[in-house]
Amino acid sequence: MFLIDAGTSYIKTLDTSSGEKSIFPVTDRSSYIELKPEIVTGHNASLFKGSEKVSELVALAEGIRTISKEANFIVLDIGSRDMKLVSFYENNFERCDWNTSCGAMIGFTIELMIKYFNKELKNIPDTDKKLDITCGLLGITKFFDGISKQETIEENLSALMNGMAHYAWHFSGKPDRLYLSGGLTQNDVFTKHMKKLIKELIILDRFTLLEGLKFRVSKGL
Repeated sequence: MFLIDAGTSYIKTLDTSSGEKSIFPVTDRSSYIELKPEIVTGHNASLFKGSEKVSELVALAEGIRTISKEANFIVLDIGSRDMKLVSFYENNFERCDWNTSCGAMIGFTIELMIKYFNKELKNIPDTDKKLDITCGLLGITKFFDGISKQETIEENLSALMNGMAHYAWHFSGKPDRLYLSGGLTQNDVFTKHMKKLIKELIILDRFTLLEGLKFRVSKGL
């Protein structure tokens, strides 16, 4: 069976028969538009006509349950466009939240700024400086304010990610322990800032929602 998480910036696929996973930029339409998934989730799910559609929060909740067997935990998924949160208490679903406004475009903004200035993550320094922001788009404004004060691009990129890490932590309820999922798990600068705030940060990958779809298949849901 073929499953797809159709995100804002990337299309993630899983072939359950082989276990093979793939990632395609949304802009590379020719690479994925002819795919015929049985089940699809994500912001761009409507691209795949005739497929069963599953809510991203449902996919996240079912995906993290296949990964974690703990009784109590919180998972935060940060993609290009939004943040999704699910928590379990005493092995039961407790609550969920979905931030598409204040937390908007965090992943997209980070990727955009790094590409725009042609910087590599390995060259971005650690910093205690933090841009006080509530969304990626407002973060761009504060970033350029810093540049106008003769501050370096690299330090301001790190400060931008530090501010976004603080916002994500607050959105999660300031937990001491957190599962982090989504595209930003691949960003070492962002995760380093998150680790300063959270005693135990368990870093997953960007395929948690696909694991949720796979779980639905296995249970015949």
